[in-house]
Amino acid sequence: MENKYWEILKELNLFSDVTPINSNEEKYSFFKSLTEGKKYEPQFVYDKRDLSGLEKLKNVFEFTPTDQSIKGSYFHHFNEQCQWIQTFAMRKDPSFHLMLANLYPAPSNETVNEALNILKSEKVIYPNDENEKLSLMEVKNILEPELLKLGFTNWKVIIKPITAKMMVSSLKNELIINENASFSRLEIERLKVHEIHTHIQRFENGKLQEYKIFQYGFSNYLETEEGLALYNEELNGVLSQDDMRKYALRVIACQWAVSKGFYELFNLLNNYVSIDDSWNLTLRVKRGLEDTSQVGGFLKDSLYLSGYMKVKNLKQSDIDNLWIGKVGIKELEIINHFLE
Repeated sequence: MENKYWEILKELNLFSDVTPINSNEEKYSFFKSLTEGKKYEPQFVYDKRDLSGLEKLKNVFEFTPTDQSIKGSYFHHFNEQCQWIQTFAMRKDPSFHLMLANLYPAPSNETVNEALNILKSEKVIYPNDENEKLSLMEVKNILEPELLKLGFTNWKVIIKPITAKMMVSSLKNELIINENASFSRLEIERLKVHEIHTHIQRFENGKLQEYKIFQYGFSNYLETEEGLALYNEELNGVLSQDDMRKYALRVIACQWAVSKGFYELFNLLNNYVSIDDSWNLTLRVKRGLEDTSQVGGFLKDSLYLSGYMKVKNLKQSDIDNLWIGKVGIKELEIINHFLE
């Protein structure tokens, strides 16, 4: 039954709930209006989500590990998936924008203050690197050998439209490149560490454990996952000051999204970054909404910096233990006996 649980989650493809299928068309309309001096709030369309997925999950949630701590972890994970499905099944509800913002908490004052301190630093420009953009096939041809070098032969690198520039789908064993993104060589070096040497490495380590939740992720593990990825970038010397500014801006974007629509948020962010980066940042926090003039949004992006701050404060032995799989800091006590 454990296998069936994860198979159903794979079929449900929950990430499609925050992946607009008309983002290219709305980007064109937005920038066309911008050049004409007109205000435009993108209107996004998504694949339909209903409650049938919830019933499928409930029907197979009979898996009861003998280990009580893992049993509790599965229960929390199940509730997390239920909340997600129930939220996006209510997308037409007038209060959906508030429900969406509740999936991830707004950034804490501590995280916002750290982000503001980072943004006060002088912006560093890498002209030679920025002028050398790689084709998507060149990017693919860099990433595929890296996977093979690590022995990750069951992973595929694919190119398709997504809201992020690059992402890992653990349920499908895919490293996905956004077909509309462009990449510099320095950025690919950073993303190799972030996506392959952190996200995929933790997945592969999780495969060695008894329960599949170590592969696919405990509930609320994402803050630790993304924080560890930033920490790993820094450790490998690929986290630049400019990259930190972008992670800091994700926090500020989440804070502003709570009270601002797409157009206003875009213009505020454009004071810090290019119009393309402003679009990408705003899209990331407004994805999930149909009418992006509404306040609120998908606030996952603040977890990168907050997670990094928490990982940095751990003792080294605890950081080392996080590599057992896709666990969060809160699981450190639970996993101790798995490491004995």
